[in-house]
Amino acid sequence: MKKFTSIIFGICVVLLLTACTNGQESPETSDLTNEPPNTESIAGDSIENNPPADGTMNASAQNNEVNIQIAFATDELLSRYENFHEFIHVEEAEYMIISTDAHVTDFEFVWLNNSFELLDWDVEEDTELHFFVENVIYSAGELTPEMPFKVRTWGDWGHLPRIGVSFTDTNGVARYFHIQQSMMDGALNITEFENMADATF
Repeated sequence: MKKFTSIIFGICVVLLLTACTNGQESPETSDLTNEPPNTESIAGDSIENNPPADGTMNASAQNNEVNIQIAFATDELLSRYENFHEFIHVEEAEYMIISTDAHVTDFEFVWLNNSFELLDWDVEEDTELHFFVENVIYSAGELTPEMPFKVRTWGDWGHLPRIGVSFTDTNGVARYFHIQQSMMDGALNITEFENMADATF
């Protein structure tokens, strides 16, 4: 009888200890399961430091800069506008349309030079190529989204750009762009550059 009582008592002790152990969580486990994730910092990092791969958060959008576009003057494109600033630079060339998405001032069609030609191409391998405005070909004064610039000129296919445009944007900043035509597909490209007119090469 005493042996049976001891066995029963031992079983009760084991059951009691098991129940106490299951009722207590490890402090580390409790912290991990009860504390919500820091979703605010994760979301902020993904938006601010990891912009979308498709480029929708580009510099122009973030800095409220003026966007500029260039295209050949197709009938469909011409039909979108009632008026243009128009200039013929090269009679036998095609017309191009240069437009902005905001009102800009001091708009000019310009002739460019570059540091390589200024040095008669006597340059070192690591010499940087710089562009600068040599003279103004045509001035429109201002450009608006409703009244773009229509110009007949070439696209400098396969050569260093020699033509471009400049204007003062909505922030009062002078902007400079050179125009070039792709050797791959003939598409027009307009690229911003820093005007190095006052630089010593």
